[in-house]
Amino acid sequence: MCQPQGFVNENKPDHVCLLKKAIYGLKQSGREWFQEMNTTLDRLKFRKLKWVNCVYFYQNNVVLLLYVDDIILIGKSNDYVNKVIELLKCHFDLRILGKTQKLLGVEFQELDGNLFMHQNDYINKICELYKEFNFPVSSLPIAKGTVLSKLQCPSTSVEITEMKNYPYRSLLGSLSYIASRTRPDISYAVNILSQFQENPGIIHWNILLKLLGYLSTTRGLQLNLSRVSDLNVECYSDADFAANRDDRVSIGGFIILLDEVPISWRTSKQKCISLSTVEAEYVSLTDASKELLWIQRILEECKNRQICQRGQESTRMDDIIKDTIIVSKIKAKDTNTFKEIEEGLIHDGNLEKEQIAAEYEAIVKKQLQMLQADERGRQALQNEIAEIRRKQEKRAEALRTRAKALEIEKERAKRIANRPPPLPRSVRLLLKEQAKKDYELVTEDVTSNVSPLEEILE
Repeated sequence: MCQPQGFVNENKPDHVCLLKKAIYGLKQSGREWFQEMNTTLDRLKFRKLKWVNCVYFYQNNVVLLLYVDDIILIGKSNDYVNKVIELLKCHFDLRILGKTQKLLGVEFQELDGNLFMHQNDYINKICELYKEFNFPVSSLPIAKGTVLSKLQCPSTSVEITEMKNYPYRSLLGSLSYIASRTRPDISYAVNILSQFQENPGIIHWNILLKLLGYLSTTRGLQLNLSRVSDLNVECYSDADFAANRDDRVSIGGFIILLDEVPISWRTSKQKCISLSTVEAEYVSLTDASKELLWIQRILEECKNRQICQRGQESTRMDDIIKDTIIVSKIKAKDTNTFKEIEEGLIHDGNLEKEQIAAEYEAIVKKQLQMLQADERGRQALQNEIAEIRRKQEKRAEALRTRAKALEIEKERAKRIANRPPPLPRSVRLLLKEQAKKDYELVTEDVTSNVSPLEEILE
């Protein structure tokens, strides 16, 4: 480290300091602090959860939640909590703040024996900061049927310069933080609008202001954590097939409830391009299943192994989905992988599907009938197209054979045309007579050149 200002050694101004321990501001300071904290808690017999690095148990009486240097203690009684505080005071300088009222922008409020979690102050601060833009009052996060595209983005330098006057990215970041903490109802709208933060248009800005108006109208909404009486986990997932008009990527989302209290939710573009609605649903359900597995492992560590319960309604979703896959003829490798993961979880008893509405089966059956009718029509059309192609191929083969024969005839005619014209008969007879005389003369010359010895030998 460079020598601090005011403490530079005049004799060795070019020297640097060797750190014996981490200080604030180093890249590895956060990790060093966590290792120090983790080592100390382990020495004090705290048990860290395997699947959550920031949750510790002390003798099954106190739960310690750690976020950097902020600590929350939850105990069966104040005596257990005070005991843990005294243990920690022996190793760290603590500042006791009392009951948790605000943490990382999230407020905790006790009212009539219930514990609520909300971000009212944060929402009020945002509304005050952007009140100059006169955001409208809205009863919905985003209007039904809203379609956004990059075609609505600025295309000229004048439009791009004008949009720089609007703090689109700053406001979107604030709303994204709220959506990820206490307001799952705006998660979808924030995800849609975040796809245009590089080059937003005036249409996107107006929809963002409407979303802020919705938050201002519903700022009193909050999560009631006291409603959790049993560790029953429910999960709902959905997908919007080919929702993005620019790249046709589907948008998937899920929400996980712990005894009807939201504890995890997500809305995002899928990592692959789905070929059908069923495939998009499987991808979304797989993402939800992975999150459920993580929660299940946490509950298992907490000695609560019940993750899902079967509802009382009769379910036939497995058969419906399988029939839909047969009709749609999905052959994508990723879809098969998602299906195997999901069926494996169901087979192991870790996940169960439920029918969320009695009318859903009738709707899906009607869609299946339409798909099957379309399938029969497609099959007849494919057969007709195959017959037409067969006839066309046969005709093309005949044309190729005829063309080949014409080429042969053309070559033969060309060779005949290149032959020299025949000589008249009288000329041929004269040439034949002359050739005969020449042969006789050559024969006489050969006979006259024979030696006497050759004649005797003959």
